[in-house]
Amino acid sequence: MKKRILLLALVLAFALVLCACGCKHETWTDADCVNPKTCADCGETEGAPLGHTWAAATCETAKTCEVCGEVEGEPLGHSWAEATCETAKTCSVCGLTEGEALGHSWVDATTEAPKTCESCGLTEGERIITDSRFTTAANEHLFGKWQANLDMPVAEMDPALAPYGDTLPVTFYFDFHNDGTLSMSMVPADNEAMSQLMNAYTVDLMYQEFAAMGLNKDQSNAAMEEAYGMTVEEYVAAEVKKMDFNELFSSFSVEYVYYVDGETMYLGYDWDEMEPDTYKFEDGVLYLPVEDDEPVAFTPVAE
Repeated sequence: MKKRILLLALVLAFALVLCACGCKHETWTDADCVNPKTCADCGETEGAPLGHTWAAATCETAKTCEVCGEVEGEPLGHSWAEATCETAKTCSVCGLTEGEALGHSWVDATTEAPKTCESCGLTEGERIITDSRFTTAANEHLFGKWQANLDMPVAEMDPALAPYGDTLPVTFYFDFHNDGTLSMSMVPADNEAMSQLMNAYTVDLMYQEFAAMGLNKDQSNAAMEEAYGMTVEEYVAAEVKKMDFNELFSSFSVEYVYYVDGETMYLGYDWDEMEPDTYKFEDGVLYLPVEDDEPVAFTPVAE
């Protein structure tokens, strides 16, 4: 009897299995990172899960699956390099910055060392020269700004301007500092004369450009009037009025180092390359050679 009951149970279990296997598996759910391909009707699976596609952890994000977004662990956190004089606090891993650079803490030049940042050691310029030739006492009568007006050959300014004038009135400035440095600059002394020079040069230049395009003067002016409502001459005059001639002359500015020894002034771009020139200081007027000419009288500029 017991054998029959057991046999019947096995038959029924086998029948149930056969019924379960009767699913046609018409609706599948695709495999994902953690689940295999699965029949939506009966739950039967096929294959294996795809597995996560991990993006490594960064300073600000944990290890993350690029497919499903699952995270694991914690962000790495920034590895901060402290701010310096020239750079802000910076993560050495990702480059993120925080705050501002500290800025240099300058210590003025001494006889032993140039201007130096006490934080990072960066230097600027040269140490103070202590040789008796360079002492401030020897140079003191020169300290301050001096000026002289003279005519400069136009060709020396720019050879392209030579056909439009012989000379141009300019003002030379020499600014002697008490650290052995000297600034030389030049500006037009007559802005009207400079304007006329630039007008003549630029008008000719524009006509030459138009001629290269096959246009004569009348056609050039017609083209300008159509485009700008002005002739070539009118357009150039308006543009020249906007020019900052002092800025234009900034290219003539030069920085020197200097010292005096008796009636000789030594000038150079650095202390190792100095050239002598005779100078004279008389009745508050400074006589300096300019461009190898006779000494020019410079008078002090009132600050």
